[in-house]
Amino acid sequence: MFIHDFIRVDRPLDQVVATFGETVRPQLAEILKQAYRPDRATWIEAGARGPDITPPGWVAVEVGVARLRENAVVIPIEWNPTGGRLVASVDADLQLSGCGPHFTDLDMLGRYRLADPVPRLSGDADIARRITVTVLRRFLQSLSGILDAGGGTPSAGTVTAMSA
Repeated sequence: MFIHDFIRVDRPLDQVVATFGETVRPQLAEILKQAYRPDRATWIEAGARGPDITPPGWVAVEVGVARLRENAVVIPIEWNPTGGRLVASVDADLQLSGCGPHFTDLDMLGRYRLADPVPRLSGDADIARRITVTVLRRFLQSLSGILDAGGGTPSAGTVTAMSA
């Protein structure tokens, strides 16, 4: 199944690329683990059981070799959680592209798949899709907040916006 999301960073592309390589890349697994946590109650209310959605505290994130495009850098990212039956693996490209002289767009496009076969039109498939979309959104929001802060801790305003 395909997945896509995007968000803007209030910093120029060259600064975002430098911060990503130096500071953010080593934090990707932790950023992703945090992305799973905020909506756990929502997922359970949607009908998923805790073991279906909760990865057991690890996540393997692999970052491929970046490709350069005109005014953009494309970074292959793959994560393969283990554990939760409805927690998907994601294989996507994260594109960092300049948007004028002062902004950078983060655009993530790829595929997700479940470890266990789930019938495509089932309620479980719908829950898995919602989980994956939510995780991707939270992942990009956290990544944007860190990049906006120059690799440091996101500002209180950014954290509030991320949890809203």
